[in-house]
Amino acid sequence: MIEREELSINEALQYLKEGEILVSLTNDAAFKLVENKVNIYGKNYKASLEIKEFVQAYKDLSFYLYVDAQESVSLEKDKEYYSWIRSNKG
Repeated sequence: MIEREELSINEALQYLKEGEILVSLTNDAAFKLVENKVNIYGKNYKASLEIKEFVQAYKDLSFYLYVDAQESVSLEKDKEYYSWIRSNKG
């Protein structure tokens, strides 16, 4: 799942440093920081750039935060909801 908020290169870099995965819809790629290098995963390619190179090459691109669909579902909230529904049926 992709967050809808568009990120600048500086915001993107901060999220990468926090361990997040970013995507770009413009060039259909995902980005992850690994050992101080930005790994770029495209449909038919993989590349790794130093942070300075990444900023220079992708400074005009729009980024979006990737959120794992599994993480966005709260099992605890689901349990609360369904127990509330069951208790209010009768």
